[in-house]
Amino acid sequence: MSGLDLNRLENNEDEILKAEIGALLFNLGKTHIGFWRYYFPTIYDIYDNNHEILGFKAFSSYKNYYDHKDSLGKTPFEVELEKYHLRDFVFNKQVDLPFLQEKIEWQEFFKGDVSKEEFIQKIFFRGCENINSGIDKGSPRNDQQIKLRLWLSKAFGSFKRLIEEKDFDKRRSCFYQNLYDFLDKKITSKIQIGKILEIL
Repeated sequence: MSGLDLNRLENNEDEILKAEIGALLFNLGKTHIGFWRYYFPTIYDIYDNNHEILGFKAFSSYKNYYDHKDSLGKTPFEVELEKYHLRDFVFNKQVDLPFLQEKIEWQEFFKGDVSKEEFIQKIFFRGCENINSGIDKGSPRNDQQIKLRLWLSKAFGSFKRLIEEKDFDKRRSCFYQNLYDFLDKKITSKIQIGKILEIL
């Protein structure tokens, strides 16, 4: 611990925070109903045929949220950020960590394993995943599990409630809308907007 420079950590806290936020939100791709189509086949068919709601084919992985492109060359991630006026808040901003040779685009941290950045793939993303996996919620025996249904567990694996369709795309939409509303209310002047953009 004698070699730990806490001043260096403090001096880079904004950049570290940006990176951590992006890395934690990569799970947004798992909230697309297409990722869970095995459990919600009827609902997904309805969504898939209504291109005004989704406009993207079934997901085989959370990664598709960041790498599937529509006819205009946009990913679901880009489309939804634009829909909720958050694209400028996420894109065209960089994370500048002193031990890296070059700055990294902030959006790359949201992509998790999809990112082409070696630092994110091998260190940052893996580190967040290891911490996440370390918080083990446990799992009931097979004969106690609910088959063919998704369900939310309590801290040590006991049943809390069934997962519903509204917990996916609608919940993600609510998250984006709430984030926009929060920023819209908190940032009331150009000076404040400038300060936020300086950090981000």
